[in-house]
Amino acid sequence: MKRQRHSKEQIQQKLNRASAALAGGATIPEICRTLRISEATFHRWRRRFNRVEKQASAPGQETSPEPVDRGRGLEPENQRLKLLVGELMLEIAFLKDALQGKHER
Repeated sequence: MKRQRHSKEQIQQKLNRASAALAGGATIPEICRTLRISEATFHRWRRRFNRVEKQASAPGQETSPEPVDRGRGLEPENQRLKLLVGELMLEIAFLKDALQGKHER
């Protein structure tokens, strides 16, 4: 079978049909067979466009089918936490050294 590329609009349409089928009690493997996509593709699309689906359910909001970058604002937080962990590890090492020096006397 030849591989097919889907446009963002096609992906949104298929995800909307899948959501309706899931609400109706269908299973994911059944939906994937109907849509003629693999389960991995289905889950990747859902993860990538998940926020768009949530926004689309809000009344009065127009959304575009753009993928969501979840890690965009987390880099500074991650850097701060890494520094804190490093400082704690250093403090633990100093305390261990101090305890061992005290016991050796």
